[in-house]
Amino acid sequence: MDNKESKNILQSTSDLKNIAGEILNDPKSRHNWTYFLVYLIFLALIYIYNTHHAEKLIIQSDKVEDEIKELRAEYLTIKSELEYKSKQSQIADKLADRGIKELRTPPFKITYTKKDEH
Repeated sequence: MDNKESKNILQSTSDLKNIAGEILNDPKSRHNWTYFLVYLIFLALIYIYNTHHAEKLIIQSDKVEDEIKELRAEYLTIKSELEYKSKQSQIADKLADRGIKELRTPPFKITYTKKDEH
């Protein structure tokens, strides 16, 4: 029984080869296969381009994320320096070098009342 099955398989395989040979040798089929192969090559080129473009975008995105991290760190550094330099004690020290001293007495309000001129 195994012999018959193997002969049937071999026979069907050779039949498929004959059918495929007839299809490929037909001038109309060759013309259709040519268009189909051109179409497949075109799709392969689009796929390759799309893959390269996606990788390029990922690399660019990573660079932008790194730049954002660096700029955020720089922003935090500058912000903390500004907060330190704008403290009252730091301003008083800088102005003391110029001869301007900090007031030790609290400020008072100046009021002005208008007199009637009649």
